[in-house]
Amino acid sequence: MAPTSSSVLVSLQKNTQHIRNICVLAHVDHGKTTMSDSLISSNGIISQKMAGKLRYLDNRKDEQERGITMKSSAISLYYNRPSPTPSPSSTDNQTEYLINLIDSPGHVDFSSEVSTAVRITDGALVLVDAVEGVCIQTHAVLRQAWMEKVRPCLVVNKVDRLITELQMSPLEAYMHITKVIEQVNVIVGGLYNEEAVQDTQAASDSAPNTTTSSSSSSSSSSSTSTSQPTDSNTSEDDLESKVFDWSVEEKDDSSIYFNPAMGNVVFASAQDGWAFGINQFAELYSKKLGMKEEVLRRTLWGDFFYSPKEKKIYQKQKGNLQPMFVQFVLNSIWEVYNSVMVTQDREKVDKIVTSLKLNVQPRDIAALSKDPSVTLQAIVTSWLPLSEAVLRMVVDKLPSPAEAQAERLPHLYTPHDLPASASAEERERAERILQSMRKCDPNAEVAVAYVSKVFSVSKESIAAAVRARNLVVMPRRGYSSSSSSSSTPAPPTPMPMPMPMPASTPSPSQHANSTNAPPPEYARAAAGTESSLLPSSNTPSASSSGGSEDSEEFIAFARVFCGTLRRGQKLYIL
Repeated sequence: MAPTSSSVLVSLQKNTQHIRNICVLAHVDHGKTTMSDSLISSNGIISQKMAGKLRYLDNRKDEQERGITMKSSAISLYYNRPSPTPSPSSTDNQTEYLINLIDSPGHVDFSSEVSTAVRITDGALVLVDAVEGVCIQTHAVLRQAWMEKVRPCLVVNKVDRLITELQMSPLEAYMHITKVIEQVNVIVGGLYNEEAVQDTQAASDSAPNTTTSSSSSSSSSSSTSTSQPTDSNTSEDDLESKVFDWSVEEKDDSSIYFNPAMGNVVFASAQDGWAFGINQFAELYSKKLGMKEEVLRRTLWGDFFYSPKEKKIYQKQKGNLQPMFVQFVLNSIWEVYNSVMVTQDREKVDKIVTSLKLNVQPRDIAALSKDPSVTLQAIVTSWLPLSEAVLRMVVDKLPSPAEAQAERLPHLYTPHDLPASASAEERERAERILQSMRKCDPNAEVAVAYVSKVFSVSKESIAAAVRARNLVVMPRRGYSSSSSSSSTPAPPTPMPMPMPMPASTPSPSQHANSTNAPPPEYARAAAGTESSLLPSSNTPSASSSGGSEDSEEFIAFARVFCGTLRRGQKLYIL
C-alpha cells in the first residue's frame, strides 16, 4: 500500500463516526511495539519485512538500545474497511477510517505513560502472550482501562510459540488458549463485581433514613417486649433486605467478557505478521460448507463438533470429533508451519499457496531451503494479514469518539459542579458545552480539552522537525547527534523522518484529537497526522524572570473533546 497523504488524514477527521482513538496495553515484552510495526506497515510507512525489527515507535535512542518502550508514542493510520454488506449497484463498497494509535510502555517503571495514553483514548488493545499468559502488568492495565471507562479488546499474541517452542498439538494449543482467555475474564469479572459492590454500598448509603428507622423500630420492639422473638427476627430480615440489593445478580454482564465468538478477541503472531478472528474463518467456511455465516460465528469457538459425514454440528463430543476451532482453524495453521518450518516440503507449500489463492512471490517460495522463515512470513501475511484482523476488530468493536464521550463524560465532567453563586446564564452555557462535548461538535462555542501532561521543548527542535519533514529517508535505529535522542514519528508522504527532540526532555507524544484538524501553522510539524503539536502561546514565558527559557515552547499531550484549535484562542481544560 502506498503511503496515505496528509490531506486524506485531515479530511477523515471531519466524520467522528469514522475515527477510533486507541492505545496498546500489555505486560512488558508481550509484543506491543512489534504489532504496532505491522499496523504501520499496512500504511506503507515501513516495509512489512522490517516490522518487528525496526521498532518504529521506539523513537528514542535509549529505547532502541535497551529494546523496550519507555515513552508513549502516537501515530495516525488509515484503514479502508470492506463493506460487510456490499451492494452490487455500488462501485465503492469500502469505508474509510482514521485510527489514532498510541503505543504505551509495558514496564512497571513507566506506568505513568500508560495512564497518559488511557486517559485520552476511547478503546484499548490488550495483548497477552499465549505462552506466558496473564502477568502482573496485564492485571494493572486491565484495571486502569476499567477505571477510565475505556473499552478493551483482547489480542492473544505469539501463538506461533505454541507451535515452534512448546510444540503443542492443535488440540493442546486450543485448551491452553482457552485457559488464557479464562484468566483474563476472571480479572474482568472481579473488576465488575468490585464495582457492583461499590454501587450497592453507595445506594444503601444514599438512603440512611430507611435503615435508621428500621433499626430504631427493631430496638423499640426489643425493649418493649423481649418475649417476642418472631417480631425481632422479622425486623432483622427486613433490615437485611434493605441493606443488600440482590438485584445486582440480575444484571447482564455478558458484554464485558472476552469471547472470540463475540468478535472482541483476535489470535495473532505479531512477529510473523499474521492474525485472525472468528469472523474471517466464518466467512471462508460458510461458502465451502454451505452454512450460514452467523451459525459459524457462534460455533467456531467453544464445545461444538462438526461431523463431515452427517454435515451436522453437535454440542457434545461424538466419537473422535475435534472442536470446530481445532478442526477448521488451528489444523490449517499448524499444517502451514509444519510444511514450511519442519519438513520444508516444496510440493506441499506450492499446493497450499495454490489452494488458498495467495499472492506469493516466486523468490519467497525459492527461499524455502535457505531461510524458511521468509517463505513462512510471505504465506501467512498474504493469507491472514495482521492489520486486517486487528483494525477490523477495532472498527467493529471499539467506540467512536462521539459514542465513547457520551459514556465517559459523567466520569470526566459535570456542569453541576458550578458554585452556588453561578448565574442562570452561566449554568445554561455550561449545559451547552456539555452537549457539544457529547456530540464531539467541532463548531462548539469553546474548545475543551483534557491535557494529560505538558513539557517544554526548544524551538530549535521544532524547527528541525519542520525541516526534516521534507526529507525522504528511512528511519534509523537511533541518532548519533548529541543534541537529539528522541522523536515522534507520524505518517507523511512519501516517507517520514521522526521529529528529533532534546535528550534532556521526554519524548513528545501527540494529542489524540477526536474531531479537529491540526492547526495550519503546525500542520507540517505534525507530519500529516491527525494529531498536532500544541504550543502554549498564551502561557507566560519564563523569560520574564530573566531565565534562558525564552527559546522554549510548551508541548501538550492532550485530547480535544469539542471545538477546533486555533492559534491564540482560549482553551478550556478539564
